[in-house]
This record gives sequence, C-alpha cells and structure tokens, in this order.
Amino acid sequence: MGNLVSVDPLDEKQIKKVSKSKVGIRELKAVKNELKAVAVSQGGIDLAHFKEAFANVGVSDEDFLEGFFKLFDDDGQAWLAFTDVAVYLALVGRETPEKKIEYLYRVHDVDGSGNLSPNEFKELGRNLAKAIKRIRGFPPGSKMDVSDMPSFELNEDEVEEVDAIAKKVYSGLDSNRNKELSYTEVQQKWGKSKPIAKIMEFVAPITAGLPQRVAESAENSGAASAKGSAKKGSKGKGSKKGSKGAKKGKKAAKASASSAAASDAGAASGASSAASAKPKKGSKGSKGSKGAKASKGYKKSNKEADASAASEASAKPKKGSKGSKGAKGAKAAAP
Repeated sequence: MGNLVSVDPLDEKQIKKVSKSKVGIRELKAVKNELKAVAVSQGGIDLAHFKEAFANVGVSDEDFLEGFFKLFDDDGQAWLAFTDVAVYLALVGRETPEKKIEYLYRVHDVDGSGNLSPNEFKELGRNLAKAIKRIRGFPPGSKMDVSDMPSFELNEDEVEEVDAIAKKVYSGLDSNRNKELSYTEVQQKWGKSKPIAKIMEFVAPITAGLPQRVAESAENSGAASAKGSAKKGSKGKGSKKGSKGAKKGKKAAKASASSAAASDAGAASGASSAASAKPKKGSKGSKGSKGAKASKGYKKSNKEADASAASEASAKPKKGSKGSKGAKGAKAAAP
C-alpha cells in the first residue's frame, strides 16, 4: 500500500513459521463458505459459530481458534464482519493472484451490478489494508496472544493514505472513465498497477508456505511415528518374546510329528481291509471340501470388502484418501 501500511516482504524466519500453521489452504477455502452461511443467517459471526465452522472442516484447536477469532475482533464485541474475514482468507488462501483478485472483486460488489463503484473500490482498499496489517502482525504459523491482541483498524492517517492510493488505482484501471470498474478491466490491467502488484508479491510466499491441508501433514507425521515405533518394537522386548514363542512352536511341531507318525502306523495296519471298501463320502475328504468352501467364502468376502472400500474411498476427497493407509496416524493427526 503505502508507507503507513507496509507491504515489505516478511523475513525468512517468519516465512518458515508459515508451514507450521494450524490451518491449511484447503481448510481456508472450505471454511469461507461455512462462515458466509453463518453471516448470511445472523448478520455476523460470533465465536461459537466461528469454532463450529472450523470444526466442520477439520480444525478444532481451541486455543488457535480463539486467537484467530480475536485477530478480526477489533472492537472487542466478539462479533465479526464476514468481509474482514473473507479478505484475509482470499489474500492468504487463494493460490494465484488472479484467484485472489477475482474473489476480492466479487466480495466487494455489494449491489451485485458486476461493476465496482469508486466507493466500493475504496472500501476494498481499506479492507485490504486491514488484512495486510493482520498478516504482518500475526503471520500464519505464529502464536497469537489473545490477552494482548491489538486492534487492526486503520487510524486517520492510514485511511487518508489508503483512500488516496485506491482513487489513483481505480482511475488507472477504469479505462472507460465511466466510474464503473468491470472485472474484465481489472483482469486486463491489475499487473500494471504497482500497488496491486506489490500486494500480490507480499502475500505470494505466505500462500506458497502454507500446507495444503493440515490433516494430511499430521497424518504423514503419524504414519512416520508409527513406522519408527514398529522398528523399535522389532529390536526390543517384542522380538525376544517372538523368539521364545518360535522355540515353543518348534517343540510343539515335533510332538505333533510324533503323534502323526503313530497315527500313520495304525492306519497302515488296516490298509488291506480298507482297500476292499469304498471310501465314505463323509470321510477326511469331506473335511477338505468344507475347507475349500470356506476358502472360497474368504476370497469372496475379501472381494466384497475391497469393493466396499473402493466405494467408500470414492465418496471421500481424493487427497484425504491418501491418509487411509495409517488409521492410527490419521486419528492422532486431527488438530
């Protein structure tokens, strides 16, 4: 923006923390729709609905959510305007400059005319400035101190500076000079506007540093931890118990072999009489038949289970399905 609301890049230390964010790109996108529905139904967003909306997209860390809510609660009334939240989510969570600008444009087209008036564009500029101050104050991944959260409202000097920049940018984008700024005009010229280009440069490394989905990152971590535990277990007490069990198994096998040999000797003594008689259908062969049927049933149930798993996987988000390999890791990964 200007000198008062800085868009100078964050330092490397701050950018590294972004990857530790409690919320990822996918959650930010999904929660926008949840919060919009809340705001439409009740005119704003309270803490309870804020938490519920994030819980619905898989984010439930109480401390994080209370701090994140406070980030937008400038007047301390525990009541948020959707636009404040939406502008922040667009800047941080939309992957490309074009998508960021498109959403910022749409959320400020209050009358739905398809054009932005000078006043609507001025409001966009002010909301952008507040979002930038929030990002600079508490970049994603940083710890939010609820007890000492400053207000990010613009002071008089900042309002004056932002309004002057917005007026200049609007004039440069409004090629028809009809005071109706269409999205097409914005698309065609935003890259030539230095203030807009600087804002996009400011948020680009932040968006790039965010995890795509926090749950996936945690699942991967949980899976790695489980593998590590398995390796330790194979070297520790479990392996000793296993070797003892193997020795006992060998002894039992020898005993079983002796018993089988005795049984074979008894069977040999009656071989001549058995040869003259036809084998009964219900003899040992019938047991084998049952075993074969059971085996077929097992294969069939496996096929049914595979078909069920495939059906269930197709109903879930594709990326989420990757974490299905380690159920334990997935449970531990829930934020």
